Amino acid sequence: MKRFLIKCLLALFISPLILSNALPQFGYVTYPTIDLCDDMNALALRRLLPEGALPIPRTDLATFQSDQTIHTLIAGCYVLPDECLLPGFTHEDMCTAWIPSSDIDPFYSGLNIDPNETLSSDVIAHYKNHSPIGTVNSATQTLLNNQGISTIITGPMLLTLDNDMPNRRPVIVMVDVDEAVQNYIESAYSLPVITFSHQVSSAMAYDRHWRLNHAQKLLHKYGEAQCVISSSLGASLACLGLETPVLHVLKEGETSNEMHTLLRTCSQSDLINGLSNFSCNTPPPNDQTYVPLREQLIDQITNWIASVNTSQ
Repeated sequence: MKRFLIKCLLALFISPLILSNALPQFGYVTYPTIDLCDDMNALALRRLLPEGALPIPRTDLATFQSDQTIHTLIAGCYVLPDECLLPGFTHEDMCTAWIPSSDIDPFYSGLNIDPNETLSSDVIAHYKNHSPIGTVNSATQTLLNNQGISTIITGPMLLTLDNDMPNRRPVIVMVDVDEAVQNYIESAYSLPVITFSHQVSSAMAYDRHWRLNHAQKLLHKYGEAQCVISSSLGASLACLGLETPVLHVLKEGETSNEMHTLLRTCSQSDLINGLSNFSCNTPPPNDQTYVPLREQLIDQITNWIASVNTSQ
C-alpha cells in the first residue's frame, strides 16, 4: 500500500513536468532601438503566440541557448543604421546575428531588410531553408528573390493588433508631429489634445519590461481616441489594426513608400492649410485595403503554430 501511494504521488508531480516539457515552446524577437514602434511590433507578435512565449533580443539570436528548441517568430526591421539603435549597439551587431543558433527554429514573417544590404552565402542558404520568407514590402521581396529565395508579401505585424478598449473618448491624439502641426490642430478644434512620442528616453531605454508596458499603454491611448494625427509610420499602422481613424502626416521632405498606400496621408503644409480632407470632429473610418494583409498574417501565424504543435 505504501509503495502504491508513493507511485501515485510521483505520478502527480512528474506527469505535469513530462507534459510541460512535451509542449512546444514559442518565442518572438525584440529589437534594441530608440523607437517604441519596435516594442509595439513585439506586442503584436506576442499576442499571436501561445501564452508564455519567450522574448529573444535580435542581437542574441546567434548565441541563444536553450535546453529545448524555441519556435521563434521573427518579424520587423532586420537591419538598422546605428542612429536608430540604442547606444552600445551597432549595425555590425545586428549583422553578426543573421543566422539564429541551432536552439531556435525560426519562422520569418513581416520581415523588412534594407534593399542595399549584402547577404552572405550562408544567410542566403539559411533563408532558402526556411522559405517562403514573409516580407513587409516589395523592396525586401525583390532583394530576396534576386538571390533565389522564395517570398510572400505579408505586410507589417502591427496590422494584426486588436483594440481591447471598450469605448472611444472625445480626444485627439498626436504622435511625433512637428510643432506647427500641433499648433494647428489645437487651434482648429475644441477637443482635448494629447501628444506622445515614440522616442525612448535614455533613462528607460534598456528596461525591456518598462518599454513593453509603456508601448501597451500608448496602444490603449490610441485605441480609445476619437482619432490620431501621426507622423510616426509605426503608430499610424498600429491604428489600422486598432481601427482608430488616423491621418498620417508626411513631414517636410519625407517621401511616400509602399506602407503609406494603406493609410490616409497628407503633407504637413496641406494639413495646416486645411487641405487634408480630414475632420477630427467627424473622422472618417480608415480605408480597408489593409484588411486582406491583416487576415493573411493572422492565418499564416495560426497555421504555423498548428503545424508546430502537430509535429511534436
